[in-house]
Order: sequence, then C-alpha cells, then structure tokens
Amino acid sequence: MLDFYWLEFTTKDQPGLFWVVLYTNWCNFRCYGCHNRTLAGWDYNTWPTNKWSPQIIQIDPNKYHKKLNLEEVELALKNDFLDIVILCGWEFLIHNIKEIEETINRIKQINPSLKVRIDTNWSFPEKIKYLKEKDLVNWFAMDIKWPYWNQKYYPQLSQVIWLPEQILPKLTTKLLESIRLVDGMEYSLFRTVYYPIIQDKPYFEEIKNFTKQLKSPHSFNLFQEV
Repeated sequence: MLDFYWLEFTTKDQPGLFWVVLYTNWCNFRCYGCHNRTLAGWDYNTWPTNKWSPQIIQIDPNKYHKKLNLEEVELALKNDFLDIVILCGWEFLIHNIKEIEETINRIKQINPSLKVRIDTNWSFPEKIKYLKEKDLVNWFAMDIKWPYWNQKYYPQLSQVIWLPEQILPKLTTKLLESIRLVDGMEYSLFRTVYYPIIQDKPYFEEIKNFTKQLKSPHSFNLFQEV
C-alpha cells in the first residue's frame, strides 16, 4: 500500500456525499502557488515570469512530513458514513501502477462500499486507461491548467507550471487522451484555477470555449494564496 501523509474529510465536491481525501507525495509538475510544495518534493526561492528557471530545489518530503500509520488510514476508511475516497498526490498517478492497483484493492478490502476518485494533472493517460479497464476507479478529477491545444499560449506556460516549451507538443497529446478517457464518467470533473500571474483574459476564454464540448462539468476556481 502506498504511503499517505495526511487525510481530511469533506463534502465540498459533491453535495450530499461524504468523502475522505488521502494524500500521497511527489509530483512531476511545478505549479505556481502549489499548496504544499514540500509534499510534492520541491521548493523555490523566486518564481520565474517568462522562462524556465534553475531555482527549483528538489527536497525529500519525508523530512517535512510524517507518514500516517496503517491503523490511522484504516480507521478513517472504516467510517460508516463514507461514500467516496479521493486519492490525490500532489500527483497520485506518478507512482508505480502496480502499487496504485494494490492500494486501491486494499482500500476496497477495508471498505467494499467505497467508490474511488483519483485527482490527476492528466500527464499519465496510460495509467488512467489501465485503471478504467480494470474497473478500479469510478471517476477522475482533472486540472486544465492552460490552453494546451493552442500553441500561441505556450510561452505563458512557464508562468504556471515551469515546463520548457519544447516538450509541450508531446504533452498536448497526453492531455487530450486523458480528457477523452475521463470525460463522461460518473461525477468526473475538470477544473481551472484563475492564476493571478496570468493577465491575459483570452487565455481563460480559450479554456472556457474548449470545455463547452465536454460531457463532464468544468469549473473555474479562484486562486487561494498560502
């Protein structure tokens, strides 16, 4: 079973349903304003505004966070009022697919009535496909962080997730495949944060127009400073 570092109970995402959220560590993105960079495995001194920056500092999450013991996780999962378990990372799918599968199976052994949602940044469509085919996950929540499909916005990407422009065409293919796999699943949803570092209104309008074709709901969320 994968390690979890904290958990929380919530009813925010789906009114009328009670969730427990379990957080693992590590992430392959470096997003502006990440709410816990130390659990994602990185930190920075200053944020770049127009290009890839070497100021990212890779760190060990275990030096900043204590793992939950198995008894704590099991006790939370056995709550009789729970409907859903949300598995997130910062990027949950960064982990080995067999470990992910074993973790989900263990969760279902502990509480067979639970449905499973995974929160993902979309960069692992092959793992999404595997979990869907195995019928291990009921739905996904996915971020749409920038207009991936329009190259005109590529220069702005470094303002949001610190990725070099030359790798973006490959990532766009992965994004669109992940959206195709996730869209239309029960309770699947897409989200975009109004990053204050982006001042270009058409940037967000482009996302809004694109998401009109989706079956699953999409929402814009206000940026929360931490």
